Amino acid sequence: MLDKSRSDYLTVSGSQADIAYEILHAAIIGCELMPGQEVSEAILAKQFDLGKGAVRLALARLRQQNLVMVAARRGYQVTPVTLRSVRSIFEIRRHLEPAISAAAVGKVDTEHLWRLNAVCASGYRADDPSSLATFIHAQRQFHSAIADASGNRQALSVLTDLWNQTVRLMNLKGLLKSRAKDIVRDRTDLVRAYESEDTGTVRKLVEADIRRLHDIVIDEILSSENTVEATASTPIAAELSVKRQRDGAIATGPDAEEAGEGIR
Repeated sequence: MLDKSRSDYLTVSGSQADIAYEILHAAIIGCELMPGQEVSEAILAKQFDLGKGAVRLALARLRQQNLVMVAARRGYQVTPVTLRSVRSIFEIRRHLEPAISAAAVGKVDTEHLWRLNAVCASGYRADDPSSLATFIHAQRQFHSAIADASGNRQALSVLTDLWNQTVRLMNLKGLLKSRAKDIVRDRTDLVRAYESEDTGTVRKLVEADIRRLHDIVIDEILSSENTVEATASTPIAAELSVKRQRDGAIATGPDAEEAGEGIR
């Protein structure tokens, strides 16, 4: 039996819905739509010149990826970035990515990795959107080629979402511009480890890369004037406390808020 409440979805072509999804997804990851921003189908349709039906379908997909959330009686809200969510992104990556990368040993096309690494290692011009887009695309393709070779399609989907969330963090904090030299990596050692089928080295290199990027993001959050403190029970709060003790500037009073508060 047809669910009439969803019948309007049937009038939207897949291509229209896909285009709307790609546009809104890029706007969220690129922080054109900022974390915590309230939006509606009508607002998004007007802002991006899209049909409301296509926007509705796109928002449903974005909800599944935790990029938007329903705001009661107000439409939708772009999912905020919090200290807790930052911790979660890197915690899951640390658990999943090294294992998936190791599973790709002996399966991944290393020639393809060499080509992608050449683009990644050459870096980008922070003031050139086209150069930056090419770099980010090559980075995604590098990661995806490895995850895809593992044969675990579910892990590929999860990791793709996590990589996008990581890019959103870097866009939010301006890291792709301010820390360009730290972001660009030559992964020659990793590709060689795949060529020699050295699973242990692959794991170590991937773990180190995730840890390095985590430290870059956390350092930026710690140095942000608008960062809201986590509760003392969270691992990130411990990082905050250690950092502030080291710098002689432990936050007290109203600054010590819940980790659920948004980072801006």
